[in-house]
Amino acid sequence: MSPCVEHRRARPLLGTFVEINARGTCAEEAVEAAFAEIEKVHRLMSFHDPASDVSHFNATPVGKKIRLHPWTHRVLRLAAQLSEDSGGVFDITVAPALAALGFLPPTPRHSGSWRDLHLHSDGTGMKTQPLTIDLGGIAKGFAVDVAVRKLMRFPGIAAGLVNAGGDLRAFGNEPWPVAIRHASDPGQRAAIIQLQNAAVATSAGYYRSRQHDGTRITALIHGISRQPLSADGSVSVIAPTAAVADALTKVIALGASPRILRKYRAQSYVQNRLAVA
Repeated sequence: MSPCVEHRRARPLLGTFVEINARGTCAEEAVEAAFAEIEKVHRLMSFHDPASDVSHFNATPVGKKIRLHPWTHRVLRLAAQLSEDSGGVFDITVAPALAALGFLPPTPRHSGSWRDLHLHSDGTGMKTQPLTIDLGGIAKGFAVDVAVRKLMRFPGIAAGLVNAGGDLRAFGNEPWPVAIRHASDPGQRAAIIQLQNAAVATSAGYYRSRQHDGTRITALIHGISRQPLSADGSVSVIAPTAAVADALTKVIALGASPRILRKYRAQSYVQNRLAVA
């Protein structure tokens, strides 16, 4: 059994750096096992990997069922529920708009939306209109959740934190201090929260944005208008799971009613509200 009581490692995954910190006996082995879970999510839900579930779904003809990995099916069901709860402002079928703006590789333009994505209880999925999905707005949080779940179930692990480029989840008997970057000056802290048995995620434009028609825009696309948001502000959400926190940052940034937070037992911290560019 490993004698270490705390172990921390970082690796490039999910298009960002993922850091895992575990405290307890066998911490090194637990961290390796948690990274394996994140790598699995990466393989299943990458937009760029032609072997992923997402790529297979996008390539499947309209009207044909496709069997999905249970994790992919779970994320799609959560995304569909959030689309319904937000009135469609959150929509994982905005990939063509992201591609047109240079945030994703070229993809055919489609008029289909989340309403044309159908998920069945036998673990299959199907589209009834041409559409292209991208799970970039929710899969990173889900990867954090499965990594945390692995750590929590590992014998001898008392506490841990998983951070995937600002999508974090922590567990244990003591809080973990987490700094939220200032929207206008990301080198500075806007706030420090004490995260305990909860997750926090932030959507902002300070690290992933580009110039478009004279305006700095983000990769946050309004599900109905299909227009990008400006890069001026940031939205952080604290929630029980990282997948929910990750997706709700987009939901709130895109203008859904904050009342949706109550359903998911979440709370938000908004700096300089983002607007349609």
